[in-house]
Amino acid sequence: MMPLYQSAGRQAEALRKFSKSGELLRDSSSRAWRLQGLSMRIQDLTALVALLLMLVLTFQAERGRTAQPVILLVFFFIARLSLPLLAVFPETLLDVAERMPRCQELLKIFDDGGKFAVSSGPRQFQGLQQGIRFANLTFAYHDGPPVLRNINFEIEKGHMTALVGPTGAGKSTLSNILMRFYDVSPGTVFLDGVDIRDYSVDSLRRNLAAVSQDSMILSGTLRSNLLFGIERAVSDEEMEAVLDDACLADVLSMLPGQLDGLIGEHGATLSGGQRQRVAIARALLRKASILVLDEATSGLDAITESLVRQAVANAVRHSTALVIAHRFATIQRADHVVVLSEGRVVEQGSVTDLLERRGLFHRMWEHQQFT
Repeated sequence: MMPLYQSAGRQAEALRKFSKSGELLRDSSSRAWRLQGLSMRIQDLTALVALLLMLVLTFQAERGRTAQPVILLVFFFIARLSLPLLAVFPETLLDVAERMPRCQELLKIFDDGGKFAVSSGPRQFQGLQQGIRFANLTFAYHDGPPVLRNINFEIEKGHMTALVGPTGAGKSTLSNILMRFYDVSPGTVFLDGVDIRDYSVDSLRRNLAAVSQDSMILSGTLRSNLLFGIERAVSDEEMEAVLDDACLADVLSMLPGQLDGLIGEHGATLSGGQRQRVAIARALLRKASILVLDEATSGLDAITESLVRQAVANAVRHSTALVIAHRFATIQRADHVVVLSEGRVVEQGSVTDLLERRGLFHRMWEHQQFT
């Protein structure tokens, strides 16, 4: 957020907003302290007046008895000593009232109301053997209109399938459904002929590697980022091969400790393209049977992009790839292309077939050729 204000020359505006927020916090805290002190004084005064009134009334009622005033004075003395203890109750109520909004916000995190609950099935997914099939899939976010409508297509094992289409067509939503971030209706997504809901979520994600358009880099070393989520032992030779495929030689050369060098908070010392290549290397290192690439080459220059496309092509030999792309140079080697528009499959086939049909894919292809 700070670079945005600085680049637009709005530092003074940001300072005014921050100062106004600080003033509001100061005023509200001051009022709370004053009210807290006033409430304690009012409570002490009220209790004292009540005791005095009770003592006067009792003296009037018991005026003729000699021993009763002594007992009343002892009672008054004990009650007066107990007054500070009575202040615990309003202080507790004030503390609860002060903390209640925070507790309510915290409880919202654990509240399942309005959230997408993904159920885990009993079967263990051991890796893709045949293929993936989407059958009459219709999906809508909570209480919203459908974003995917009657989706039907298949992804064969060992092949690269590309998802293309205008922004907002539902491409990323489809990949998130495959990764079980959202639940679907029974009988709409099948893996090896088995409903995806029948597989346990953990076993499915262990056999799936994903690279999103927003590369997720953890704070720590390059090695810890590459080995994140990998439970098996990785040899030095395998690590070197993956680093070479993902074109990470420049990253290794700039880090003092190479693989054990720190890359900063969320990869702050890396460029956007370098962070993307680290995410790609992590996905390749998992050797998952299903590989999902959501605009994985968006942060790469032309030379590095061509090398990474070759690395992805090599990875497809051992996995099934679903590639989401806006830049058609990424999908030239795709075995099958599915074109989405407004949540529907409008075309599908090979790149050559779709170009010959001169439909939406052809128009998007021509637009990229001349821009």
